Amino acid sequence: MRRSDHLQRMSSPTPKFVPIPLAKAIDHYFHLALYLLVCTGFATLTSTGGLELATIILVVMALAAKGYLLAKRRQIVISERWTTPLTILYFVFFALDYFALSRSFLPATVHLALFGVVVRMFSLRRERDYVMLAILAFLMVLSAAVLTVDSVFLFWFAAFMLMAVATFVLMEMRRSGHAASIQAQHSRDQQEHRHLAFSLIKMAPALMLMILIAAAAVFFLLPRMSAGYLGGYSYGTDLSSGFSDRVELGQIGQIQQSTVVVMHVQIDGDTVGRYDLRWRGISLSEFDGHTWSNSREEFILQRLPDNSFSVPRLGGETLTSYVTRSLAREQIIHYRVLMEPIGTNVFFLAPWARTVSGEYRLVAADSGAAVYNRDIQHPISRYEAESDIATAAPTELRAAGQNYQPQLAATYLRLPAVDPRVNQLASQITASAHNNFDKAAALENYLKTRYGYTLQLPKVAVKDPIANFLFERKQGHCEYFASSMAVMLRTLGIPSRVVNGFRSDEFNDLTGNYVVRAKDAHAWVEAYFPGYGWQTFDPTPAGNSGTPQGWSRPRIVGICAHMGAHSLRFHAEMGPPWPGSRGALAHKVGDRWLGDCTCVRAHGEPRQDRPHSP
Repeated sequence: MRRSDHLQRMSSPTPKFVPIPLAKAIDHYFHLALYLLVCTGFATLTSTGGLELATIILVVMALAAKGYLLAKRRQIVISERWTTPLTILYFVFFALDYFALSRSFLPATVHLALFGVVVRMFSLRRERDYVMLAILAFLMVLSAAVLTVDSVFLFWFAAFMLMAVATFVLMEMRRSGHAASIQAQHSRDQQEHRHLAFSLIKMAPALMLMILIAAAAVFFLLPRMSAGYLGGYSYGTDLSSGFSDRVELGQIGQIQQSTVVVMHVQIDGDTVGRYDLRWRGISLSEFDGHTWSNSREEFILQRLPDNSFSVPRLGGETLTSYVTRSLAREQIIHYRVLMEPIGTNVFFLAPWARTVSGEYRLVAADSGAAVYNRDIQHPISRYEAESDIATAAPTELRAAGQNYQPQLAATYLRLPAVDPRVNQLASQITASAHNNFDKAAALENYLKTRYGYTLQLPKVAVKDPIANFLFERKQGHCEYFASSMAVMLRTLGIPSRVVNGFRSDEFNDLTGNYVVRAKDAHAWVEAYFPGYGWQTFDPTPAGNSGTPQGWSRPRIVGICAHMGAHSLRFHAEMGPPWPGSRGALAHKVGDRWLGDCTCVRAHGEPRQDRPHSP
């Protein structure tokens, strides 16, 4: 019996191996790739640190459940009868989230996108559902780009891009297979589905690399402009109340912050962001009780053999701040600036500039150390400059004395009628100081520690803004602090002026450049010391930092859209100009996420959590 059974088994036909249908393998791989695309998009968003723990836990649980179903090759689809009420219910929650919980549009919108991802993962029925899920995954990456400037974003974006290539290749293969009227004959290769998987694994990185190379070629070679021919001279709405060539006190309302990028600055040899510099625009010497202005005459700067313009270091009140007694005291930096059109012809320079260069035929300056572009054919877009940022020691300034030139004293000590309480307060604050430097430092410290910072302006017009700030409101933005200190210095016989510009230490460690935003516009004080020139004092206290509240990326184009390598933007813009291009080269990418500056003038004043030397 055993022998016959054995013979029967030997004579029975061998069961044939049934290969996995290629269409079924493509469908499974597509679902897996789409799932991994969503996972990488969520990981990119999570890496920013901008998500709450509860949100992360809920989404991770949903992703884990979806992954388990994919591993078991099972699928759970939420009925359309439930998805519509859930969506309507969440829009009600979105309003609650926006007005009561997050109290901000960006976080509430991110929560809405995550809700859409979770619901769509479990309600995939039609082709458009898969496309919508891929779009939502991409929106998570865009949100991450808004919330972070960390270099880790580039790694996650590369992973997302790799999965996106695989997902869309499989999506097209799946769509073509479903649309074909005649199905191809299946291969007898038992490993056909595995060959497909290995081919995708090899092809996806190659395609991603080709996309990066092509995008880099487009980015570097094609001309790019952020504005038209006259765009460099037009006043953008985002910055119209940012930098200004005058200071007006007593305005009513509330200043709105703007995170629009206005400058990128790259300092030679600085790869870690070690500087905390003020980018000086214009100084204001004339005060009528409400407004600081400047009516100085300009003079044309001399062009040097290397095609740069020399900013003179003359004596007296002209373009000098610190008389260097020996070359060893100099601290020269060379930097390049890429500037967006903000409706001004002022060059923003680190004090104190030595040279300025760029494609400008005529450059001028005034006695207040402001440098202007007088070439109407070439609005300011990019330029290079060299500055001496050395400062005098406090011990030297204490011994500077009060030997002021008559013309300087007449200009920088002139005051309108001032509330007597201002003179008394200035004398009271500086009662224990025995030299002008200690008096200026005492005023700076008093304002910084005794008064509060706010963007809320007075609700009603006031007759004397300085007195109202010092004795009633006792809070304001940087223009009030700078104006009050400058006025009190003049009551003490110390020449002073208000300076408008920018201050930002936001540094992109990947691109190696400083990012200056509209909200970094700032006002500070310069006091004059014989023999050492104008010295900087900043009486504005630090504002309240926090999570950025706005999304200023409505024009996110350029390299982020092409290749995501936002780290290349500044270096690309610093290359040779494309023939015929006009205006500032400005792709609103890579650096338009929100910084951590805490103090805003008009739209914002820069942070002041680093100590500075006057």
